Amino acid sequence: MTNSYVLRYLNECLQFEKDLNDLEIQRVKVVNDMIEKENQMISSKKQLVEQLDSIKKTDIKVQLKDGSIWKIEKSTKDLVRIERVVITLKES
Repeated sequence: MTNSYVLRYLNECLQFEKDLNDLEIQRVKVVNDMIEKENQMISSKKQLVEQLDSIKKTDIKVQLKDGSIWKIEKSTKDLVRIERVVITLKES
C-alpha cells in the first residue's frame, strides 16, 4: 500500500510540474505576441513619421476663391503669395 501512495504522490507531483511548464509556455507565447505587436506599432509609427517628413518637404499650393494662389514653402512653412501664374489652355 505504501508504494502505491508514494507512486500516486509522485505522479501528482509530475502532473503538477507539467501543468506549471505548460503555463510558462503560454506565458512566454503571450509575451512574444505582445513584443511582436509592439514592434509592428513602432514600424507603423516610423512609416508615418517618414510620410510626414516627405509631406513637409513638398510645397503645398492653394487657390482661394478670389483666384489668388498661395503656397506654403517647405523651408519656412510660411504662406507666400505667388505673384505670377501662367495658364496654358489646350484646344479640345
